[in-house]
Amino acid sequence: MVKSKSPDIDVGKMYFSYADHFPGRISSMCKLSSVIKAIEEKLTKRQLTMFKKDIFGHFLECRSFSFSGVILHNLLLRQVAHEEDSREDQLWFQIGEHLIRLSIVEWCLVTGLSFGVDTNKKNDEMEQRLRNTYFGGVHRKINVKEFDAIFKELKFEEMDDMDALKIALFYFADRVLNARKNHCQINFDWLDQVDDTQYFRKRPWGLLSWEMIYESLDNVLFEKDEKFKKTRLKNPDHNIEKYNLYGFTSGVQAWIYEAIEGLPSTWVVKMKNKIPRILQWKPMASSRINFAEVYSFFNDESRLGDVLQTLEPNSKESSRNYWVSVKDYLPSIPGWVLKHQPSINVMLSAPDDYGVYTNVGNENLSTPTSLYSFYGDVSGESVQVFSEVPPGVSKFGRAYIPSYVYNSPYMIPPIRRRQNVRPLPRLQILEHAIDMSMTVKINPLRGLKDSSMFAEFDRWFTGDSRVRRRVQHPRSFFQIILGTASMGWLGDEHIHEYLRLISEKERQYPNALLQRVTHTDTFFWVFLNRLWNNGDCAVDSLVFDDRMNSYLCGRQHTMSKSMTDVDMLLIPVNLDGEHWVLARVDFRKNKVWIYDSLITCRDDKRYRLKFKPLEVIFSRWLEYVGFYNIRPELRSADPWKVIVVRSTPQQEPGTGDCGVFVLMVTMYLMFGLGLEFNASHVEYFRKKIAVDIFNDDIVL
Repeated sequence: MVKSKSPDIDVGKMYFSYADHFPGRISSMCKLSSVIKAIEEKLTKRQLTMFKKDIFGHFLECRSFSFSGVILHNLLLRQVAHEEDSREDQLWFQIGEHLIRLSIVEWCLVTGLSFGVDTNKKNDEMEQRLRNTYFGGVHRKINVKEFDAIFKELKFEEMDDMDALKIALFYFADRVLNARKNHCQINFDWLDQVDDTQYFRKRPWGLLSWEMIYESLDNVLFEKDEKFKKTRLKNPDHNIEKYNLYGFTSGVQAWIYEAIEGLPSTWVVKMKNKIPRILQWKPMASSRINFAEVYSFFNDESRLGDVLQTLEPNSKESSRNYWVSVKDYLPSIPGWVLKHQPSINVMLSAPDDYGVYTNVGNENLSTPTSLYSFYGDVSGESVQVFSEVPPGVSKFGRAYIPSYVYNSPYMIPPIRRRQNVRPLPRLQILEHAIDMSMTVKINPLRGLKDSSMFAEFDRWFTGDSRVRRRVQHPRSFFQIILGTASMGWLGDEHIHEYLRLISEKERQYPNALLQRVTHTDTFFWVFLNRLWNNGDCAVDSLVFDDRMNSYLCGRQHTMSKSMTDVDMLLIPVNLDGEHWVLARVDFRKNKVWIYDSLITCRDDKRYRLKFKPLEVIFSRWLEYVGFYNIRPELRSADPWKVIVVRSTPQQEPGTGDCGVFVLMVTMYLMFGLGLEFNASHVEYFRKKIAVDIFNDDIVL
């Protein structure tokens, strides 16, 4: 990752694509906590008070600052390539959709160390008094590890207090700010310079420590990805790349905590508002943090808090020496950042409002309507969304027109000519009380014996004004589910809403599931199918839509877990805009099982070809997004195979019940239930789906 050796990386792109990311374990040479502990234990009370008032004194509050190499490694994987003229004073990283900067400005604000112009003393101006008095003279060689032992053996209580202070200042500077391997020699020049305390204090320790950490961060992952791949070819059990990091790594950690809000309390806890900012944080032991957890979090926009591109001083910091020393050296934001932010290599999600929007001004009903706004703020009348093609015309007397953006869903053009789309409610996984029970009694057919759970919905649906409840959806939404309107064909918005409830229930009972499983939304299949393009695609040179990447970390609102945390994935599939089926992906067996409620009507040979996107494109995508880098135990040389499940419960031909069957099969599989239902249960299931959405909770 040396700048001169990366000519093929475009400015604004990450050095490593997501497919090249790999687990890593960092050994930090910085021993902040152990050095603080040694200083506190060895210095006398008076000497320690003197140290507290000196240039490094504030770091005494970092006595429990654990190193979190997993977090730092995940940051380094996301370093962004810079222009040559901007790299010397700032590093850029991509977190989710955001770019964040680490420069001398952020460094000084976090560490409390000052910037400035450095002036080294000439050798003939330096004396070796401390070396001669306490460390065996100028000819003795002392490495870093040996100095640790010597420091702990010194009798500080018998030492001049100023000498004790000088040795402690040197020890901190050399072991923390200048951290390197144990076999390296100590910086004897610094040991000589500290005897002139006024000179030593005026040195720009912010600049000196920044130069070292900059060089360390900017070069540490160079060719590590290739090394990881080559080692894995020789040794399949090689699942993690180990490397060292030099300099004041604790300062980088503190900057990460400042720049990325919302980090879990199991990683770091903010104690109180203090300055400099490193004093605000207490990192947790790194043994409690795993790579996949951090990797998923950094790519999950829904879990990230505010991500700060740069750090700015507050009112208290504005008057501190470390800010005054650096404020006139503020690096400018490079033009490529302003141009590319916020989407550079973004792992985009599907839009929050799951609908397909059209420009109503197109009155030519023989051609697809144009895209109005896939991401924009639009409002007005709702459109009716369908994912199967009902015969004839709509209930409005107008032809059904497919969106050319996706092969699915099919939709009724809205009547009103002004802004025509009512955004669907934002899908969110709600916080239910967590039940840690190992089992839970689940009976989706319970309502057949107890219809009382439907009573409130029935009163609301019939217009009973005494039912006072805020319902997110209009009655027309429920009419489609119940099969009393639009021939009962469920659209993407109905599928997504119920999948969200299934995910919430799964989160509520995390220990009750028999297998690790999650599901995607309906758009995942659309992405795969468009890439397949009926077989007219160059498989070895596919360009994947970045919006697909968010599925890896479970960032879609309907997903309860990331793909890397499960062994089974359920994918709702819309075939040719006419029929819903469910695909169950088994990552451990490289197999895809198809559940089709009209399988008895299918031509087996031709039918299987429809699932080539899952057999071919899906496996390529897993490699592209680095799935097997996170779950290397699942990598297999066996080709993916599609299997049709002949025992799938069947619907009545000629009905629009396939969406209902897909939702029920999804719920049954998620909770490990046998598929013991049939077409006679459809009317009940429609009522159950409507009531569960009405109550915003699935009754098990």
